[in-house]
Amino acid sequence: ATTEIYPLSLHDALPIYLVKVQGQPAPDTSDPSNWVVARTIEEAMAKACALKGGVPADSITLDQDPDVLDTWFSSGLFPFSTMGWPNEESLDFKAFFPGSLLETGHDILFFWVARMVMMSQTLTDKLPFKEVYLHAMVRDKYGKKMSKSKGNVVDPLDVINGSTLQHLLDTLTNSLLPEKEILHASGAKKKEFPKGIPRCGADALRFGLLAYTSQGRDVNLDINRVIGYRKFCNKLWNLHKLGLYFGLQNITPPRSITDLLTNYTLSEHDRWILSRLHGVMVAVDQAFVDYNMAAACNACYDFLLKEFASTYAEISKPSFRGDDEAPKQAALATFYTVLEISYRLLHPMMPFVTEELWQRLPRAAVNDGTNGTNGTNGESKTAATPAARSIVLAKYPNPAKDSELAKLQNKEAENQMNTVIATADALRSLQGKFLTGKASSAKPKVVLTCATDADLALLTGSTGVIGALCRLDNITCAASGTDMDSGMAVAFVSEHVNVHMMLKGHVDFAAELPSLRQKLAKQVAGKTKLEKKRNPDYLDKANDEIQFRELEILEEYNTKITLLQEQIEMFEKLA
Repeated sequence: ATTEIYPLSLHDALPIYLVKVQGQPAPDTSDPSNWVVARTIEEAMAKACALKGGVPADSITLDQDPDVLDTWFSSGLFPFSTMGWPNEESLDFKAFFPGSLLETGHDILFFWVARMVMMSQTLTDKLPFKEVYLHAMVRDKYGKKMSKSKGNVVDPLDVINGSTLQHLLDTLTNSLLPEKEILHASGAKKKEFPKGIPRCGADALRFGLLAYTSQGRDVNLDINRVIGYRKFCNKLWNLHKLGLYFGLQNITPPRSITDLLTNYTLSEHDRWILSRLHGVMVAVDQAFVDYNMAAACNACYDFLLKEFASTYAEISKPSFRGDDEAPKQAALATFYTVLEISYRLLHPMMPFVTEELWQRLPRAAVNDGTNGTNGTNGESKTAATPAARSIVLAKYPNPAKDSELAKLQNKEAENQMNTVIATADALRSLQGKFLTGKASSAKPKVVLTCATDADLALLTGSTGVIGALCRLDNITCAASGTDMDSGMAVAFVSEHVNVHMMLKGHVDFAAELPSLRQKLAKQVAGKTKLEKKRNPDYLDKANDEIQFRELEILEEYNTKITLLQEQIEMFEKLA
């Protein structure tokens, strides 16, 4: 039972009264004829007198039923009963009813959602909301429903604050589980969390759960993935510290996007990252419109971790460290703009770390509502407006509603940098495949061959950027068809661009082949043995945890086998 509001009275009990007559035996509470229903005590007394055949009121005692409405019945009244109903002229009712969106679980769709719809239509003649977002059910990493009776529940506070293995075991010991279940669950905890659960924080857990929503109706929660998002939070801190290290705290931020694009000497990679920021804002906005929380999370994650941190931050270091003030100020202004907008973009998914870092950013002396402020339309203003005191109050970045942000898009810069980044990725792939072990620190000669004059000019001017990404300094460009020295590995970038990397002198191909073939045979044997073991009878008996781990092992075998086969094929050609 609950104490929630019901339609006939706003008191804390049902408007049902037991009728007692003086001088008569106590009434049978199971007999409906001994009860009256009324909106007021006066109405109830009148009905009681009539019920008892004209017995005077001073001979009747009314006992109101102390019970309240059924949980789901009273919950069905929630959308409007909390807004001042039945007074439909109340300010809350006019302002907030009906609502626009209900978020709930699919398991109570008919227990609750349907009741709210029917109650609202019957009592207010309005639908309580227009859309219903059904969240997923959180299960353990093996897909089993979290249940106290199984001992596989992960307490969110243990993830947020961290927990030792002993605390996890003590929680099981102090539970009401049978001794046999405690032993089984304790063994599972020891296996899954041998060192306990590290402190992940609320942001990492929140982001992890949102990122999981792409799985559909169920979320198989793997704490290791949440730990990965904690590292993402740390990466945000490190990016911020990098900006401060290069002088971010000493700059006067650009007054607007127009100011940034017109009054700073932006490089091609500055314009590229700003254009990519525009693309991410568009993607996140569309993801929210589609209620695709996972897509919004992944767009922010990939942009900040891969494009901004791994690529832009690396290739901008020469500008930060250089003596030329113009490109340095342009890089700092770009760095600031990406951080500030990214914090606002990420805030709904990671509210705490983004608020903290946003507060640490410098503020423009004059604020026109376009760069981390509380402007309303994103339009240029003649009068200065105060900056928002909290990121919660700052304008959410959306190029579709902000003409200033829309100016960041630059498809030409993106296309050119895409070619440069793809070339660097191909080169790093060659390094990872063939320059291993003692050769991992080698600085081989690299030649980029281009079939078009445009690509040749682009990559010739970008060898410094590619070198910074790959930590190489001997990179040249040539036209396609140019004779290459023997002993060079080649990687395909596009129909117009190839990468050639010199391995001779860094790798003894003939000496490496026997070892590579031996490693390949070992991996193939391990994979064959595991696949043979996983016959239908075995799969019927093996539990989910074992099968889950074996699938991971098979995937590792396949990855290693593919890599070794590529190495052997290349070394056989070059030996």
